[in-house]
This record gives sequence, structure tokens and C-alpha cells, in this order.
Amino acid sequence: MNGERRPVGERRHLDTGSIQSAEAVRRSADSLEDRRVKEVFADWSSCMKSKGYSYTDPMKANDDPKFSARNATVAEIETAKADVTCKSTANLIKTWNSVDVEIQKRLMQEHSEELAQVKQDKDSALRIAGSVSSRH
Repeated sequence: MNGERRPVGERRHLDTGSIQSAEAVRRSADSLEDRRVKEVFADWSSCMKSKGYSYTDPMKANDDPKFSARNATVAEIETAKADVTCKSTANLIKTWNSVDVEIQKRLMQEHSEELAQVKQDKDSALRIAGSVSSRH
């Protein structure tokens, strides 16, 4: 690519995964530090507490080791029902998603040149693949 001739079957690795993975981790960490997300997590936690559960955030409920059995237990199902109710009551999903979208847009602007290069590399790879497959 980029003007290079490569033997058929040799491919250039398009390193989009590391960009995506690094930014996903950063975005997640950024959103967890946002005041609005912290507020809805606190509201969610308070709602869960009113239903008899002590979790500080939704990930703790989701990752609770007592829910690692192959099949869901009655306790796990009841916890999940409370989780869904409290997420709705706290408007957690909509708020967290809005914050995440803001962060994604900012990161897309900050990394526009890198993303343009990834797109160019992918487009080039698709053109090459199309020309190789049309010859066979």
C-alpha cells in the first residue's frame, strides 16, 4: 500500500485495533470521572440500597463473583431486575451514553489525522483485495 507492490498473499497489518482499544479505555476512564456520570452512579447506588443491595456502581453488581455460576440463580435474577429498575430511575444509561458520545466526538477531532490515515489504509486494502479477487 502507499505505492508499495506486495506479493499476492502478503498483507500489511492495519493497526486500527490498538487505536480503538486505547481510546475505548481512555474514553471509559474519562466518562467515569465526569460529574454527571458520578451523580447518576450515586443515584443508582442509592436506589439499589433501597432495594437491599450494596453496590457503589453498576460494574460492581455486574461483576459480583457470587453471580459466576453457569446458570442464573434467583438472587442474580432479582439483582438484575433491581439493577434495570434503578438504571431507569436514575436515567443512568442515557446520561452515561451522552457523556460518552461527547468524549468520542472530542477524541475524533483530536485524532482526525490518525483516523483519516486508518481510513485511507483500509480503503487501499479493499481496492487491492478487490483487484486480486477479480483476477481469480
